[in-house]
Amino acid sequence: MDTTMIRRTPAPAAPTCTYELQRMRGIHYEIIRMAATGMKNRAIAKELGITDNMVSNTLVNPIAQDQVLSLREKRDNAAVDIGKRLAAMAVPASDFIGKVACGNVDNVSPALQLRAAESILDRTNFGRVTKSVNLNLDGKLSEADIADIHSRAIRIGQESGIVDTPPDTHPAVEVT
Repeated sequence: MDTTMIRRTPAPAAPTCTYELQRMRGIHYEIIRMAATGMKNRAIAKELGITDNMVSNTLVNPIAQDQVLSLREKRDNAAVDIGKRLAAMAVPASDFIGKVACGNVDNVSPALQLRAAESILDRTNFGRVTKSVNLNLDGKLSEADIADIHSRAIRIGQESGIVDTPPDTHPAVEVT
């Protein structure tokens, strides 16, 4: 077999330049994004596995500074929009929590009523209830027992300043 006729052609070179450029663009974007969130240069460098100098050199670029400002502005505008949406939901949410706490919503468990009452107390600076007692009662309470417990709870609430209405204005307790 004659080997003089076989020519070896070199394999085409891999486009490393294009790959490196794309990789660098990604790193620069991450540097800018992290800087816009308020991360320090050293933390950015550690997170991305690059040098502090690379982070600093990227962020002193006027184009990068404009991008950081733009991202911060978008973030701030989004936060304002979310704040407005939450503020608009606050009054209906508070009204609903009040209805749940007072038992004015059908099919609401006592546990949910307790969480609603705690939520109201927390938001009115009375602080969250930190201790609760769970009693498992075996037996049945009479209507008189329930009325007595209800009136004592109202009296204690009035004495502590949590409840400011007379007991007769509260919804009656249903006994089934």
